[in-house]
Amino acid sequence: MQIQHYEAVCQTQALPLLVRGWHELLTADLTDGTIIIGWDHKAIVAFSDAGMPIGALSWIDQEWGNQLFIPLAYVLPEHRRQGVYTAMWNVLVAKAVELKRPVIASGTSIRNTACRATMAKLGRIERGIYTRFDVPLP
Repeated sequence: MQIQHYEAVCQTQALPLLVRGWHELLTADLTDGTIIIGWDHKAIVAFSDAGMPIGALSWIDQEWGNQLFIPLAYVLPEHRRQGVYTAMWNVLVAKAVELKRPVIASGTSIRNTACRATMAKLGRIERGIYTRFDVPLP
């Protein structure tokens, strides 16, 4: 496996993977649909030994909050539990050190137990609950 870092997600093979991941979350009802893939997001992409993209992690440098933020990450189902996400995470941690950002933040649905377990395994701490109210519009 090889890991590559890109300055813009829109210029990479990460975009189709991230869209697929967003669709998977929507289909499984593990998101409220607000995940945004921005043209200016940076990307870390994992490639198989055959050169095929198998995972992607998008991130933003939120200078105003002195943190990096992960809007979306995805690993193809057939490549899960093989260290792909961990490898991409380690590249992001190194980038946080380089940029002197003391925090990497992200979120997920409370129902996304697989993602939450992965986050916990990597030492990430759940700090809060996101709430939402759908306003009944006429």
